[in-house]
Amino acid sequence: MDGIAAFLAFGRKVKKLKRAGWLRYVHPSNVESVADHSFGVSLHFLAFSDSDLEVNGRIADRNRCTMMAIVHDLAESIVGDITPLDPISPEEKEEKERNAIQTICSSIDPARAKEVIELWEEYERGETPEAMLVKDADKFDMISQVVSSLIGIATIRTTQQKLNYTI
Repeated sequence: MDGIAAFLAFGRKVKKLKRAGWLRYVHPSNVESVADHSFGVSLHFLAFSDSDLEVNGRIADRNRCTMMAIVHDLAESIVGDITPLDPISPEEKEEKERNAIQTICSSIDPARAKEVIELWEEYERGETPEAMLVKDADKFDMISQVVSSLIGIATIRTTQQKLNYTI
């Protein structure tokens, strides 16, 4: 059980880790966590119909997509949320994250660790229908977060304008 507790501790870290890209533009209190984002990505696969899961004539495995969505940013519990604006090459980022996911999985049953690492590697390669869909859901979740934030900002500004007008 200690190994499982150690593994789950990394999950708790991403619950507290704010998305770094958002911190550049939004007040920290309004920034989602990495876990919020991973949940949003995985939620897509509960809503998608079988036809939504079709890629190149093949229906992707919904459960595999859901697990991959949960795993895809877990390495950030160790390396942090590295963005394209950070001074690190994509190769260096992948190496850091690969080492991190191996560390995260080192405390759990070897068969489970192998599956989690394989899910992460499959996502990184982006070649399978499941990985392609999770990458698309990852982008869509980010875009919907932008839209949600913009609507929230517009609502706040409109409310402020109304308050200023009535005062």
